[in-house]
Amino acid sequence: MNRVVFSLVLGLLVGAVPVGVAQDSKPKDSPPAKGPLREKIDPDFNRSLTGVVEKVEAKEDGSGTLKLRSSGPAGATPYQYTFQIDGKTKITDPEGKPLADGLKSRVLAGAAVRVAFVDEKPGGGKAPPKTHFAQEVQLIRAKK
Repeated sequence: MNRVVFSLVLGLLVGAVPVGVAQDSKPKDSPPAKGPLREKIDPDFNRSLTGVVEKVEAKEDGSGTLKLRSSGPAGATPYQYTFQIDGKTKITDPEGKPLADGLKSRVLAGAAVRVAFVDEKPGGGKAPPKTHFAQEVQLIRAKK
């Protein structure tokens, strides 16, 4: 009988010690929240975006801005992007041929387009936040 009681007491002691140690080794405070998830991008590579042109501002030298609306999650407010256009930006039709009037073309307003862009200034260096520089604007479908 003594052996049985001794074995039970020894088993309880051996089993209870690791549980107590394991509970003490857990951190008591959770790490601070990191905030909302953000898109991580590599500005060395082109990115592309498809959307609908809302506004075109063309200057005489072939530069200007293009405001694009892109869909977001279902039921959410659409995303809006503004792209800087310069004389080197290719503006093409759906087949890849240059658009006749470039940025001044009437078919761009309300059209579905694909924009290839970078977030660095054309001469190099960082750009202000939310500034995108278009390298190519390709017409997908003109407004009907």
